[in-house]
Amino acid sequence: MHIGNRLKKIRNLKGVSQSKVCKGIVSPSHYSNIESGRYEASEDILELIAKRLQIPSNYLIHIHEESLEIAELLTVYNKYIETDLSKANYFLEQKQKQLEYIQSINQEVKFLLLNCLHQLKNLKIQEAKKIHDEVSYYIQDENIGALSSNTQFKFYYVSGLLMFYKRKYLESYELYNKALQFSSFDIEKAKILFNLALICYQINDIQKALIFAQDAKTCFMDHHKWVETVESYNLLGILYSEIKEFEKGLEVMNKGLSLASDNKMYLQEAKILHNFGSYYLKIKEFDNSIDYYKKSLDIKHVYDPNNVFVTYLAILNILLEKQDFRQLKLTLSEAYEYVNTTREKYQLIEIEAEMEFLLFNYDKYETQMEECIEYYFSNDLWKDLEGNAKHFSDYHLEQRRYKKAHYYLNIGYLAMKKIYKERLQ
Repeated sequence: MHIGNRLKKIRNLKGVSQSKVCKGIVSPSHYSNIESGRYEASEDILELIAKRLQIPSNYLIHIHEESLEIAELLTVYNKYIETDLSKANYFLEQKQKQLEYIQSINQEVKFLLLNCLHQLKNLKIQEAKKIHDEVSYYIQDENIGALSSNTQFKFYYVSGLLMFYKRKYLESYELYNKALQFSSFDIEKAKILFNLALICYQINDIQKALIFAQDAKTCFMDHHKWVETVESYNLLGILYSEIKEFEKGLEVMNKGLSLASDNKMYLQEAKILHNFGSYYLKIKEFDNSIDYYKKSLDIKHVYDPNNVFVTYLAILNILLEKQDFRQLKLTLSEAYEYVNTTREKYQLIEIEAEMEFLLFNYDKYETQMEECIEYYFSNDLWKDLEGNAKHFSDYHLEQRRYKKAHYYLNIGYLAMKKIYKERLQ
């Protein structure tokens, strides 16, 4: 990594051309050679360029000088990202000025990778992508082999997680496997194995997912990482449920629930209770399912209010299935108070539309369902689209609106293709 990487990054982020940066300082060809790494620039030239770009001169001159203060800040930041996101958020807000222009390229790359991971954990995917794009100015295929094992591990791990959230599962799988080659600690390997299990779940390779999840759970247990162990039990329960091995699923979820309850892991306890609800839903025991979902809600309302929506949505779908319209309307009213995203709002509108259909209020059904499908379609939410588009097509076909029936049928087919393609990416 050389000064040209940094110059190109700053110049592009500021939207300035090479000719504007170097005008009156060096020739365009000379500057181009500096950016490409073929020429080294003198301190005098770098000071003039820094002034032109309105950045501290040390940011261009002392690119290989590491700071003990920055190293300590990065250590604290990494700890908070791993243990407490609220502290990580506060830390970043307080230390933003100190971390804006890190003169050492090596330390800046470490910070950018940590910041990208932080934003991914906050589910700010677009922000994480922007930060990862900054990393790409420094780390390319031709120079990654020269970096430290720790930096390579962090790069592949964070890149794998970003690809997972972008639903590019096979790319994510390959990146995590590369990260495994550079992991120095068993816990790092266990985290990768857990994430590989999640990827295999997404691409419907359940048997392979079970192997990864079991290996991750064993490693977490051996190192007394009880939160991660509970998460692994929870994932194993979901996986066994997918292949209809319900007894094994209940067994591992009960182990996880007992461990979470005994150690007051309220967030994990709420997740497992939610998945117990999903288990009973699969075998059509609706009352048991709702009971577990409500137990999960009780805990989430106190300890995890930002994640109550998914449980409300599950309850609403059961009430819709039971055609308990009175309770459905009451629960819908509650659920709207916990909507965090536009997608969640439309998921509730979708529930309302389906209720109106069952109540023979077809005008409302058409208006609301059309609104939902157009939103899902314009935002590439293929899993939300798949069943709805087909049902809406069938509805229009019954009304002899053949053009609309054909339109929504095509959307349904497109959604199926996109879902299949995501599993192959």
